[in-house]
Amino acid sequence: MDSDRLRSAPAIDTARLSLRGHRLADFADSAAMWADPEVTRFISGRPLSREEAWARVLRYVGHWSLMGFGHWVIREAGGWFVGEVGFADGQRDIEPGLGGAPEIGWALTPGAQGRGYGAEAVAAVLAWGERRFGGARTVCLIDPDNTASIRLAERNGYRRVAQAIHQDQPTLLFERLSQNVVARFDLRAATRAIDRRRQMERKHCKQMQPLQRQPGTSIFVIGDEDAEGAAARADRDDDKAVRAQRRRCRIGRAQSRVGWQPMSLIDD
Repeated sequence: MDSDRLRSAPAIDTARLSLRGHRLADFADSAAMWADPEVTRFISGRPLSREEAWARVLRYVGHWSLMGFGHWVIREAGGWFVGEVGFADGQRDIEPGLGGAPEIGWALTPGAQGRGYGAEAVAAVLAWGERRFGGARTVCLIDPDNTASIRLAERNGYRRVAQAIHQDQPTLLFERLSQNVVARFDLRAATRAIDRRRQMERKHCKQMQPLQRQPGTSIFVIGDEDAEGAAARADRDDDKAVRAQRRRCRIGRAQSRVGWQPMSLIDD
């Protein structure tokens, strides 16, 4: 609801950094950063004029007012200007489209690069975004030659999903799924695998009486247990596997496991 939407950037503090919304006093530092060709090399491809930097700051402020999310100024605890980071909805004309997903972006002054400030700021903003967006997908666009930003995105859970053209320039599209979404995908995959195994085992039990399944495998051998008992034991094993998978999902969320990886619960 609009009444619940943030109208300005909330303050975020990390071990070394302070993230705040843009104020008039920040403009000089922001304009100096965007005028540096080393900063803009992989973003706009050219330094921004003071007029363009001013329009950018106004866009930051307006974005919070209209969308309830946006960018922050990053400063070191002592007040030194580090850069900017945040989310945006740029209504980009790009294929494949972004599907309305919030797009994260960051820029650091040359003096702040290589100190881990980018990783610290991006992680803090993503933690805020998990709460703000309710676990929704987020994306980012990165120049193919910007290896530092690619590494930073991948360390924070983004994975490359497409190569696109934006404003006649190649760009890479990355996406990140909430760890809650990842856990649900894992549990669903595990449940489907268990259902397939259960059907297979019941079919074997019916056709191959009095064979039984070896514990912990999908192999049936001759034994004394009848088909009904073998199927019941298989169900008990499957229930244990589901509980174990749920524990792994909880651990994965706690450890911020990156990306979704399909898993097999069936012995090959």
